[in-house]
Amino acid sequence: GTTGGTFPCSAFFSPESEALLGRWSECFWSSPFSLEALLGPGALLTPGDKVSLLPYLLRSENGVSDYSSVVQSLVTAPVAVDPPVFTVVAPATVGECDAVKVRA
Repeated sequence: GTTGGTFPCSAFFSPESEALLGRWSECFWSSPFSLEALLGPGALLTPGDKVSLLPYLLRSENGVSDYSSVVQSLVTAPVAVDPPVFTVVAPATVGECDAVKVRA
C-alpha cells in the first residue's frame, strides 16, 4: 500500500463488502500495511462480519511475491470507542418571522 489521499473503497473491496461500508465510502492507506475505510451513509458493518478485498491487487512491497488471490478479514470491535459528539450551531435567539438554519 501507499499513503496519500482517499479513494472509493470499490477500488479494493468486493461488491458485497463494499455494500457493508455504506454509500460513498472512502478508503486510504494509513501506513504501507494498513488500509482504512471511512464508512458512508447506510453503513451496516458490525463486529463479526467478514470483508473481502478484490483478488489480485495486493502483493509484497518489494514485488517479489505473486498477487494474493483471496484476502478476507474478520471485523472486530474497537479496543476503545469514542463517544459521539453532537454540536448545534445556531443563533442564540430568533424572532418568529426569522428564517433559521441549524447546522449539526
